[in-house]
Amino acid sequence: MSRTTIALASLLVASLARASGRCNEGQLAGGLQCGCPDVRAQIQAGLVSCPSGYVPVVYDLGQPFAPDATTSTLTMRASVRSQCPTLERTVGVTGHLVVCWGPPEGDCRQMVVPYNSFCIDTEDTTLGAACNGACQDVSTSIIAIMNAGAAHFRVCPPNDPATSCRSTSPGGVEIFRFQPGGFCVTEECDGAAPGPDTCVGGWGATYLGFGRHQTQRGWYDWPSGAFKVDYRGHRPVCGALGACIGDRGHWTGTFVATPSPTSPNLPPCLSAAGDVCNPTACTP
Repeated sequence: MSRTTIALASLLVASLARASGRCNEGQLAGGLQCGCPDVRAQIQAGLVSCPSGYVPVVYDLGQPFAPDATTSTLTMRASVRSQCPTLERTVGVTGHLVVCWGPPEGDCRQMVVPYNSFCIDTEDTTLGAACNGACQDVSTSIIAIMNAGAAHFRVCPPNDPATSCRSTSPGGVEIFRFQPGGFCVTEECDGAAPGPDTCVGGWGATYLGFGRHQTQRGWYDWPSGAFKVDYRGHRPVCGALGACIGDRGHWTGTFVATPSPTSPNLPPCLSAAGDVCNPTACTP
């Protein structure tokens, strides 16, 4: 496939994607986004906000998970009828997200990921030799910003702190999960600026940490305040990337979120003072 064909496909899909209201220019997560925004400034300006009584904690996606050293990655697999029929490409992920933590409710706390607060920035490398022609040089870079918030969930203490500091649900299941309502996705930027093939598309609701579709249940680690959630699904991609791997690529991955040292608030404490699974420093 020539670069001309890829560019034409890019322009067509971009024009269609911009018709989606949530990802239009003027929306906080919408328009061309060639980098993750300053979420701390957005919190200060009230553009990213928590429910009354909740405090925002900013998490980074670029650090390893304390219990097992897992890092954030996404793996894209192309359609067998695409220009990259054998492609299976894993790339690193950076970015951020915000969790709004509520006050203690018995032994548990409610949490929610607010609108516009989750940004995924994938490694900028090329699709490589598994692709044909010009597709070998197409970038893997995407910027995905959540455009709708998640439902509220309760995060509860470990079943037995002597054996595990992993959080549980109110029913005692070791799990941590949430569901962003959708993402606006910018693809094929030229570094930090739009390029000739840059386009914007939309992803629908995304279920993270639920343990469905051959993924692991999410893991919140009370001592570090960090968590990891797995992802699996088919997502549309526009522009040159979509033209090369197919417009509904198969994606799997893991997002690891660690409390940012510049977060306006510390991760939450367990409700039981002095618990062995409490973070060293935490929000009461």
